[in-house]
Amino acid sequence: MGSFEEAPGAPWTPRFIDIPADRDDVVLERQGASGAVHEVWSRTGARTSQPRLVAQGAHGSAYPDRYYFGGAAYSWNGAEAFLFGTNLNALGEQLACGVARDGNLETLIANSGAARNRAPEEADYTQVARVSTAGSVVRGLWRIKLDEPGVGAIDAAGQAVVVLPSGRFLVLLPEADGKGNAVLATDARADAGATDASIVPPFAMLLYGGGAAGALAARRSAGLSASRLDAVRVDGTRAWTLTVPFLATQPPIDGNDVIYLVGGGLAAVGMDGHLLWSSLSSVPIRAQAFGDGSLAVVRGNELQIVAHDGAITRSFRAPDELTTYPAIASDGSVWVATEKALYVAR
Repeated sequence: MGSFEEAPGAPWTPRFIDIPADRDDVVLERQGASGAVHEVWSRTGARTSQPRLVAQGAHGSAYPDRYYFGGAAYSWNGAEAFLFGTNLNALGEQLACGVARDGNLETLIANSGAARNRAPEEADYTQVARVSTAGSVVRGLWRIKLDEPGVGAIDAAGQAVVVLPSGRFLVLLPEADGKGNAVLATDARADAGATDASIVPPFAMLLYGGGAAGALAARRSAGLSASRLDAVRVDGTRAWTLTVPFLATQPPIDGNDVIYLVGGGLAAVGMDGHLLWSSLSSVPIRAQAFGDGSLAVVRGNELQIVAHDGAITRSFRAPDELTTYPAIASDGSVWVATEKALYVAR
């Protein structure tokens, strides 16, 4: 689709692609040693905005009206619309960001205790915040700060799940109470040391070993060679647990009545906790699910389409190693990138 020009402070490795519904735009994130840059590309292969430098731990979320990145919201013509203030410090990690059906923005971050704006260093913490994003006016709806660097996820309705290293399991409702405080629907116990989480209704999927929740969570994976998956109900009780013989390197994936674990291999797990199939990989893999539960899988320089039963039904081979997670557009096309170029497979 297009070849990359040099971004400031090269090299910048493409890592993430975000594609909003009903737009002809693609947001590309490239990471480097000193941070990350993001830029907008059209689906015809032309770059439509100059690279913008953001903090290393920030990631993007693209929506039809605007896209959010590194504490700011941008209109699609590249102008900065407003700051929404994630309070992300230089070494922090933005773990989740979503715009619920009501249009309000919610962010979940884990900060490493580093200094922000030359202030004294803080203790490690997790923060969840929800703001109204009507027009260009930002109004804080609620915010909660927790004194451990946890992991978590936000669902499409704006409900957040947070799991702290000590094992505290929290479910936060999207609405505030009458005083503007976050509402804890659940405050229960899970096993300590979760390294990532995702929401696959009706469960919160807690990963122990692996994931992609940043450096703070990665420390809890040190020395592990396998991942354990716990399915936890909204009340905090565990429905089932399963261990796979490889380290998953991204959060559990919702595969339409199947949960996929991806990293040093690929595994499909039924909603009842039974292992349906699994395979090991000689190279790390990254994946994303289609609506029907099949997968787009990046493996080395190859993009593969994998069916429910694990069979490879189609593949595309790039001339160089693919460095991004696959991104699936609403028309079913799959976007990937190498160090040199952006590709789309239809």
